[in-house]
Amino acid sequence: MPTQTPYEQKPMSGKGKTNSNPWWLRLTALPAALLLLFLGFLIRGCPGQVETVEVTRVVSQAVVTEQPVTRIVEKMVEVTSVVPEVVVTEFPVTRIVTETAEIEKEVTRIVPEVVVTEIPVTRLVKEVVQIEVTKIVAVPAEITVTPGNGRGCTRFDLEVGRNKISGTPEDGIYIMQEPSGHRLATWTAKQGWLDSGWLRNLPLSRTEVHVQVFFYPATGGGPIPLEILNPAPATADGWLANDICHAIEIQFPE
Repeated sequence: MPTQTPYEQKPMSGKGKTNSNPWWLRLTALPAALLLLFLGFLIRGCPGQVETVEVTRVVSQAVVTEQPVTRIVEKMVEVTSVVPEVVVTEFPVTRIVTETAEIEKEVTRIVPEVVVTEIPVTRLVKEVVQIEVTKIVAVPAEITVTPGNGRGCTRFDLEVGRNKISGTPEDGIYIMQEPSGHRLATWTAKQGWLDSGWLRNLPLSRTEVHVQVFFYPATGGGPIPLEILNPAPATADGWLANDICHAIEIQFPE
């Protein structure tokens, strides 16, 4: 008969067989599973790191360009108005009168008399009425040119030409510019003025340049190109150079 060690156990069969998973162990595992499921929901719902995002927005903006203008007010205008009136005119007429003489003879006598008749007529009357007139004269925009070092010097002068007595014919603005449109100097003058005086520190685009002069009347219109009486050789334009004060002699067209 084989011997049995103290640690060996024979399997039991039938009603005497034991269960390896008792009921109380299953009951303990159910709350543990619910707890793990609840912790999974908490971990999933936790927010991560909050990041700040900077958004740049492009907004279109209108650019407003201011244009220098001249405003003129008050101008005398002659107006002709029609005024109806009545003129009394006398017309001579002849009336025939029949009278009986003492000799009982019928005598016809012509008696002149005047009949007054009113005839409506229309009279033209000229009246001078002061009307306010507003004109906007746009001064052309200056063309952008790389300026020089500002060593030019000049003056507007009307003391040589046909305007040497009368001067500026009316209020307005003189503009001196290079043929490219680069403006060098301006002079706002009143009627009768002859000379602007020396204008210094003008930014010539080159060491030596040609110039043109225009006049803008204060009452509107223009520009009026002015004749330069001391032009550069072989041209109708005037000239300026750095470090030289040179007057531009001008006159208005006839």
